[in-house]
Amino acid sequence: MGIQEVAGYVFIVGGAVIAGRALPPLVRASRSGARLTAIPVGVWSDLLLGLGLLAAGVLDLRFPHGTWLDLIPGVVSGAGLIVPIVHWIVSRKRPRRLDLSSTRIPDLISGDMSGPGPASAPDAGTAGLIERIKNVKFSTTRLKPGYDEEEVDVFLDKLVASLSQDGQLDRLELRDIQFSRTRLRPGYVMPDVNTFLDEIAQAI
Repeated sequence: MGIQEVAGYVFIVGGAVIAGRALPPLVRASRSGARLTAIPVGVWSDLLLGLGLLAAGVLDLRFPHGTWLDLIPGVVSGAGLIVPIVHWIVSRKRPRRLDLSSTRIPDLISGDMSGPGPASAPDAGTAGLIERIKNVKFSTTRLKPGYDEEEVDVFLDKLVASLSQDGQLDRLELRDIQFSRTRLRPGYVMPDVNTFLDEIAQAI
């Protein structure tokens, strides 16, 4: 067995492992009906890179002396490596900052928008809390793991809807909620989100 054949088998095994790592998230997304844009960029990167390596291994074994087809694995693998970088560069989302120092949520529950003070009507407190949830801003991270922005936004919208309908929130739901984590794409800084949800739970 020559060196090229060994390299071909190595590419095939490596490509199968990397592409296989991308299949479970794709299957779960397909079964749940999730949008393609909701699938992490890293999954697409692994899929392209794995398929490129698989193709390179097959071509090395099938055409040991090389052929113009050798360009295809290089293009596919290169796309797998470039996709996360391009996504990072073209992302135009503004950094979001959580600022809990100016208005404490427990004060909003009491209806006081400026700080501690006597409680006012519950409706005023609920309206203040709704406004605070609508306007909250979180820091955005790209290199470190973060919370999926869409999932967090949808959950906050759900909180606003619950408060608007009956003025109540489920404390257990606030504490038990789990968000998907992002890698190589924008995501909310996890401590910021956790702190905000803890503030709401304590206020309740």
